[in-house]
Amino acid sequence: MVRRKKIPGQSRAPALREAVAGEKRPGGAPATKPKWHCRPGTAALREVRTFQKSTEALIRKLPFQKLVQDTAQDLEVDLPFQSSAIATVRQAAEEYLVEFFQEADLAGQPCSHAS
Repeated sequence: MVRRKKIPGQSRAPALREAVAGEKRPGGAPATKPKWHCRPGTAALREVRTFQKSTEALIRKLPFQKLVQDTAQDLEVDLPFQSSAIATVRQAAEEYLVEFFQEADLAGQPCSHAS
């Protein structure tokens, strides 16, 4: 990398971009900055916190409606559904899945036995 004299009041970012863009790796490919990564689990915990804060439904409306209608069509032909009925089934399914995953999380945690 070429060293350049720092001029007061001037940013170093353009000089760095030029230097990084101009460098080549031994294979001929241009040099790139390594990606910055979070520690393992940090992004997952951040995502869990955002889902816990939100009140919106986790299951999308239209794909769930199609799933319910396809399942009902296997049982009988052309059953009509009210939108409130599908919303109720979606809410019940979402609550069941949340409870299922909470129990799975508890089952996966090691318990401390006092002996």
